Amino acid sequence: MKKNAIIFLFALCPLIPVASHLAYGIILAADLIWLFFSGLLISELVKKISPGEAGPYIELTCLGASASIFFLVLQGLFPILSVSLGLYVYIVAFSYVLLSSIDSFSFHDWNFLPIVPFIPVLLLFSLVRELLGFGTISIPVRTGLFELRVLGEFAEYGIGFWGTAGGALILLGIFSWLAKYLRRKATTTKRNS
Repeated sequence: MKKNAIIFLFALCPLIPVASHLAYGIILAADLIWLFFSGLLISELVKKISPGEAGPYIELTCLGASASIFFLVLQGLFPILSVSLGLYVYIVAFSYVLLSSIDSFSFHDWNFLPIVPFIPVLLLFSLVRELLGFGTISIPVRTGLFELRVLGEFAEYGIGFWGTAGGALILLGIFSWLAKYLRRKATTTKRNS
């Protein structure tokens, strides 16, 4: 259990540079969902053709092609954001969380898929980081980001640090502590009842 939490934490680390706005988090969450379901389809197709030892390599190649399709759609819908998120679309395609979720998928046991808690954490992390770092909430639009100012006079607060990579690492530490605390609290509650 401890090992899974550390792996989950490191899975979020590559997204720190890009999850500075909720709009970016939304696009990356959509990318994860697209890649997860296309990865399941690819995995089933590869099993049917039974290529032997080449199977995992075929799956990874097809997953990269699926990421390319998502990137082309992203370029069509959000051309400005595709410039800043292009590399991360492909990084997500080969992330541990996604690949382990595809490998361990079962219709009987959805709770143990790493991608299930990862997407809400990614969205919440992006939202908190944007609120604390910029005082806004953003959504993706064709011309870039539509930002809604939530904290007026944000420049006077002086907490823009949370929008930086260093602030994101500290927020990630707080998030991991909170998740561990809530998990222990739930375990204690189960034992006492």
